[in-house]
Amino acid sequence: MEMDWRKFLAFNALGAALWVGVWGAIGYFAGENWRAIGRWLLRFSWLALALLALAVIAWVIYQRSHATPTSAAAGSDDAADIDRDAANANPDDSGSAPEDAT
Repeated sequence: MEMDWRKFLAFNALGAALWVGVWGAIGYFAGENWRAIGRWLLRFSWLALALLALAVIAWVIYQRSHATPTSAAAGSDDAADIDRDAANANPDDSGSAPEDAT
């Protein structure tokens, strides 16, 4: 997928202006209370971290419970897979060396 560089530049500039505008407005309206706001937010940062950890754990459990059988066998030994495939290809073959027909 490709985007015209002029369109990218316009949206990038718009995003940067919004980002600076929002954070500038927050700093302006917070004024001298920015330290109190920082202390207040610090209390809830542990809650945010705990929620993030729970979300990651839930995602891992979900991924493991919905794994396909082929993805579970992806780490199996390739040599064992080749031997099993060869045995299934010709069930009459005993696996011994061919006998001389002289």
